[in-house]
Amino acid sequence: MFDTVAAVLVLDRDLDRGLFLGQSVQIPFEDAMPRVRMWRSARKGSATYQPHVHWWPQRRMLRVEFSIPKMAQLPAMANVTTADVSLAIQSVDVFLERIFGKMPSVWDWRCVRVDYSWNWQVGEHVRSYLAVVRGLTMGRAQRQEHGTSVYFEQKQRVVKFYDKSQQALLADGVLRFEVSHFGRAVKNIALAFDGKRSVYDMLKVSRARFSMSRVFELLGLGNADVYESSHALHALVRANFKRPTAAYGALMLIREHGANARRDGLLGEAMYHRWVARFRERGLLALTTGDTPALPALRLPVS
Repeated sequence: MFDTVAAVLVLDRDLDRGLFLGQSVQIPFEDAMPRVRMWRSARKGSATYQPHVHWWPQRRMLRVEFSIPKMAQLPAMANVTTADVSLAIQSVDVFLERIFGKMPSVWDWRCVRVDYSWNWQVGEHVRSYLAVVRGLTMGRAQRQEHGTSVYFEQKQRVVKFYDKSQQALLADGVLRFEVSHFGRAVKNIALAFDGKRSVYDMLKVSRARFSMSRVFELLGLGNADVYESSHALHALVRANFKRPTAAYGALMLIREHGANARRDGLLGEAMYHRWVARFRERGLLALTTGDTPALPALRLPVS
């Protein structure tokens, strides 16, 4: 239910610049003082995951960003539990204290980014679900496609759907859903409750469920009609053919008439074999026989 978190803390002391691996300098205005940002992360090629740390000396502000699943050393397909979150935060606290000395637990830092997520085991239906999502809209958010992934991008919130099993190079069909909040979007989630923005508050299950449920509502994924056979079939054809109208027409003829579609002036011998080959090439040959079963509705966790 939880993934990446970023938080900031203003210290009452300076940190040794030698503890950082690099820095960048920004000059916002011609006569303004340069802003120095120092950073530290795992060295390139390192097999050990580490949080990303940034330090602004002038402001004495420290920022840490980390993946909860990676800090808790969870398998790629695992859904994060509250126990996993506690383990991850403890690991981050130990990491920071080892490098910078004693400081408040990350639980108490101000959260500036939080990602809520969920994995569904959907087997061979991953592509069908992604095809359905491609046909949806989410208000004024821009829909983007990156490979097989579908993104809905707003200024400070990004919603993603993708094949997690493909990303992790595993065989199981896992559909991944993520909602990333930055800056103002984090504050808006907090204001929907008690206004508190600590890492502890933003990693409450109630806030994760609130955020993901709201996105589901905006996309219409809570409506049963989205998952009906005809809708899923249309979406799958649209996602795989540059001429979806012709492909869908051919598919309907083959599904209804089978091999007889080669005769009776429906498709013709050559055209029939051409379309069957196209469906086979795209891994969609199963669609040409029988009815496509309605996709089971996606359900968010209740706890």
